[in-house]
Amino acid sequence: MEYWAIFNIAFFASLSHCIGMCGGIVFALNAKLRQLKINIVLANLLYNFGRLSAYGMIGILCGGMGVIFEFSAQAKSLFQLFIGMAVSIMALLMWIAPKILSILEPSTHQNRLLKAMFAVLYRNLNYRNIFFIGLANGFLPCGIVYYFALIALSSGGALEGMTVMIVFGLCTMIPMCLAGMLSAILLYRSWLYRLSLFLMLLFGLYTIFKALKGL
Repeated sequence: MEYWAIFNIAFFASLSHCIGMCGGIVFALNAKLRQLKINIVLANLLYNFGRLSAYGMIGILCGGMGVIFEFSAQAKSLFQLFIGMAVSIMALLMWIAPKILSILEPSTHQNRLLKAMFAVLYRNLNYRNIFFIGLANGFLPCGIVYYFALIALSSGGALEGMTVMIVFGLCTMIPMCLAGMLSAILLYRSWLYRLSLFLMLLFGLYTIFKALKGL
């Protein structure tokens, strides 16, 4: 049930929040690809494989940290309660006050350091740098990534944490690939965004319920 919830939230979030936050990088990349006549399908796959690699590393790190600290059953329940509350609050803030969360998610257009880093990779655009653009993008501050990283931290191990983040990455991969090649997908962003937040809120409340049962 939890992996099914992760799948649904990640898929719908990628059609709304992810495209909204990372769309600039994706569209700039694809515009450059067309100019250079680079294979767009292969390039988008490499870009998203870079993102997937970053998420896998985050999952291993977070899942491993959860094992190293050896949380007791009660501590895990308290941690789950914190996750559930954080996720629920994040979903509500994203719905009613998205500008507050924008502080935690710096835009590549507004942050000079990020803009300079991506400019270096764009300057000599080849398949290797396309992968590194995706890898760098995967480590950018993002509320949705924070959310799944917290789940990975309480997953019970490095492998479990990596699985959580890989499921998240795979669910975002197809929509983000399509976003790079078919901008018309953005026409559905509004209602998908609301649906993703609703699912996110439900999963947060479900996590709170599970945590309270364990206390």
